[in-house]
Amino acid sequence: MFRKTNLKIALQTNNTIQNLLKHKQQIPDIYTQTGVYKLKWPDCNKAYVGQTGSRSFQIRFNEHKNAFKTNSYTSNYAKHLNEHTRPFRIHPEHNASTTTT
Repeated sequence: MFRKTNLKIALQTNNTIQNLLKHKQQIPDIYTQTGVYKLKWPDCNKAYVGQTGSRSFQIRFNEHKNAFKTNSYTSNYAKHLNEHTRPFRIHPEHNASTTTT
């Protein structure tokens, strides 16, 4: 604003509208984090609690889904669905909660 004048600014602030409107902290994406998670079985009052290990929750959830499709016993969650002829219709955004470690 004062660039074309002979006035010198003694104080400058970082409190600009642009800086105030920026998000200070990004919301973490829980599906890319590791930790303990809980999946609820549809049409059932039971739940499965698991741990992702070094994988993200999204990768572990896809492992459950693939185990269901191949009728594999590598996932107790998928095993329960297959044994009780339930469809794999949950989506991690709707029925999963995670606690990151």
